[in-house]
Amino acid sequence: MVLTAAVCAVVAGYRSYTAIAEWVADLPADTAVLLGIDANRRPSEAMIRRLLQAIDPDLLTAAIGSWLAARIPAPAPGSRPAIAVDGKTLRGSRTRDSAARHVLAAADQHAGIILASTDVDTKTNEITHFTALLDQIGDLRGTVVTADALHCQRDHVVYLAERGAHWILTVQGNQPSLHQQLADLPWRLVPVADRTTDRGHGRREIRTLKILSVSTGIDFPHAAQAIQIRRRRRRLDEPRRFPTETVYAITDLLAHQAKPMHLADWIRGHWSIENKPTGSATSATTKTAPRSAPAMAHTSWPHSATPPSAPCASPAPPTSPPPTATTPATPTDHWPYSASPNEVPGVILGAMEDWGSVARAAQERGDWDEAIAVVGSVAECFSPDPYLHNAHLWHMDLLARAGRLDELARRGESDRCARRRLDRLLYEQGRGSDLRHRAERGDKTAFYMLVHLLRDRGDERAARQALADIDQTDVYTTQLAHEPRTRVERNGSG
Repeated sequence: MVLTAAVCAVVAGYRSYTAIAEWVADLPADTAVLLGIDANRRPSEAMIRRLLQAIDPDLLTAAIGSWLAARIPAPAPGSRPAIAVDGKTLRGSRTRDSAARHVLAAADQHAGIILASTDVDTKTNEITHFTALLDQIGDLRGTVVTADALHCQRDHVVYLAERGAHWILTVQGNQPSLHQQLADLPWRLVPVADRTTDRGHGRREIRTLKILSVSTGIDFPHAAQAIQIRRRRRRLDEPRRFPTETVYAITDLLAHQAKPMHLADWIRGHWSIENKPTGSATSATTKTAPRSAPAMAHTSWPHSATPPSAPCASPAPPTSPPPTATTPATPTDHWPYSASPNEVPGVILGAMEDWGSVARAAQERGDWDEAIAVVGSVAECFSPDPYLHNAHLWHMDLLARAGRLDELARRGESDRCARRRLDRLLYEQGRGSDLRHRAERGDKTAFYMLVHLLRDRGDERAARQALADIDQTDVYTTQLAHEPRTRVERNGSG
C-alpha cells in the first residue's frame, strides 16, 4: 500500500521523499482507504524513504511488467502482438556526480505499455543488454519484435528464433556489407506494395514500401524478406522541396505470414515509439526520474500512432479435393494441386509486363534466385485477388523447380499451396516413401499422390493396401484406388 501511494505521488509530479510524504499526508480520508492506508496512521517520510531504498528496482520492474502484460487485451484472431525494443535516456536523472541514466525497454506497440526494462551503464551499450531485457518477458512465441539498426545483430536473431519470436530490424551503416546487399537488389523492378500519406505538423509525408523475398543471397541468418521504405517529406510552406529518405529493413516473416500493410504498420509503430521525446511519458522513471528518489518501475509509454494489424490468417487444414478440382485461373485439365507455370505468368504479364518479363527471363535462364525474388515480391497467400493468388502459385512452382524442398516444407506448415506443390514434387520424383510418411501424418494430398504413384507403377495391390493402412474413409483416394486403370492413365497424362 505504501508503494502504491508512492507511485501515485510520483505520477502526480512529486519528485522527492519529502514531497511524496506530503502528498500522502494530504490525501482525503476516503482516497487513503482506497489505497489501503489507515487514514489515522499514514506513513512518514522516513518510512517511505527506507522502503523505497530497500526495493530492488529490477525485481519491481519485472513484477509490474508481468502484471501489465497480463492485462493487455488479446490480439484479434489471426493477428500478432508486436514489441518495440528501444533505448531512452531519462530526463532529470543527471546529477552533479553522475551521467544521465540510460535504459533499454521493451514496449507493447499497441498498448504503449513497457513490459520490461533494464539499465544500460556507461561502460557498455544496448547490444549486450538485448537478451537480458527480453528474458524478462515470459512468452515471445508468435510475437513480432522490432528494433533499430543497433540491434541488427546475428546473435540477436538467433536468440529470437530460439524463443519462437519473429523480428523486423532496420539496416544501416553499422552493417555495411548487409546494407550494400540490400541496396543492390533490383528495387526498380519491384512494385510498390504499400503506400500511405499523412499530413500534419505543417508538412506532408508519403511513405512507400517494397518487399523482396531473400531466402538466399543475403548474408544474415533467418532473413526471409528485404524491405525498402522511402519517405518523402514536404513542408507545406515550401512546396518545391520534397526531400526523400530511403531506409532498408529485413525480417524473418514469410510472405504468407504478414501482408505488406502489416509490415508497414509494425515499422511505423516502432518509429512512433522511437521518436517520442524523452520527457513525454507519464511514469516516474520512464523519462523523468526524480533527483532525490530511487528509480522505480517503468509503467507506460504513449500509445503508438499506428497499432499493428492482423497478419494473414492460416487456413484450416485442407481436406482431399476431388481429382477435378483446380486452383484459380488454371485450366481444368491440369494437375489439381498447383497452378500451371505456363498459365500463371501470362496472367501476371497482362497486368505488369515489365515485372513479368524479368521474372520469365530469369526462369528461362535458370536464375532461380532472381525469379523467386521478383515473383515473391507480389505474391500473396490466400488472396481473394486471383492476380495475387496466381503469383503465389507461380512462386511455389519456382521453389519446386529450384529444388528448395526445405523451404516448401517450412511454408507448408501453414500454406496449403506450398504443401500441395511439395506433394506434387515428391510424386514427380517418384519418392513414394516420403509421400507415405507425409500421408501417415495426416497430409491428405500426399495420401492421394501416393496412391496415384502406386497406380502409375502398376502396383494395384500396394495402392489398395496403402488405402487400407492409412485411411479408408477418404472418398477421393478410395475412388482413385478402385477406378479402372485406363482412367488413371488418362488423368496422369493430362
